Amino acid sequence: MALWQMESEDHTEELITKAIDYMRDNLDQVIRIDDIAGHVGLSPKYLCYRFKQTTGQTLMDYLTDLRIKRAKRLLANGSQKVRDVASAVGYRDEGYFSRVFSKRVGLPPGRFRSQFEDRDSL
Repeated sequence: MALWQMESEDHTEELITKAIDYMRDNLDQVIRIDDIAGHVGLSPKYLCYRFKQTTGQTLMDYLTDLRIKRAKRLLANGSQKVRDVASAVGYRDEGYFSRVFSKRVGLPPGRFRSQFEDRDSL
């Protein structure tokens, strides 16, 4: 591999890391691919291509995974209402959040949280 290719790969990995940091820092906001692409200075199409090439996941799947992981922590550790958890992880529609959460986790958010409440009462 030529030196310029290695430097290009390093630069791409830096941009992907910057994109991931942006997503983590703004998880409570509505995040569009255009927002992330603008932040890292790439076109949306090229960012999506390089992101998938680098991480093995689409950018939106990665973002959804970040949101669901944070939602699981919030549900397991607190007594926030599901709508507040949804908002805290960037979903403005509680119903949509519940559908995405159920699909990814296998349980609706309320039932997921009740597992931890039941455990704490033992």
